[in-house]
Amino acid sequence: MLLPIKEVTRLKAQHAQEVEPLKRKVRQHQAQARRVLHEAIARGEVIRQACSVCRTTVRVHGHHFDYHQPLVVVWLCHRCHKAEHAKHWAGEGPWAHVGADFASWMNERGYYRSEEHPHERWYRKETYNE
Repeated sequence: MLLPIKEVTRLKAQHAQEVEPLKRKVRQHQAQARRVLHEAIARGEVIRQACSVCRTTVRVHGHHFDYHQPLVVVWLCHRCHKAEHAKHWAGEGPWAHVGADFASWMNERGYYRSEEHPHERWYRKETYNE
């Protein structure tokens, strides 16, 4: 059964109410880890290294895999860092499980999209009594 636009809008609002507070907490924790790392760099306790992928020393960032360990980072240049985050959004890498996107949230609740047009309409999974 095709869901009306109003129903999808209501479900998106419900998703936001459930997920946004969790995302906010994660973002705050990430910001704190970045702050600790930057302060350690400023004090000279941590020294920026070359990119661990391409070995460049230009625009190198510390990439956290675990924000509970703010001083444990992999050094990546801007290009390699973007590529690492692209893996995350493609569902790969160590952070792929983090965050509940709207599509997986809808699937958990019994909704799906057609395979021919995955970016268009949501449908409710029908249950049949046999």
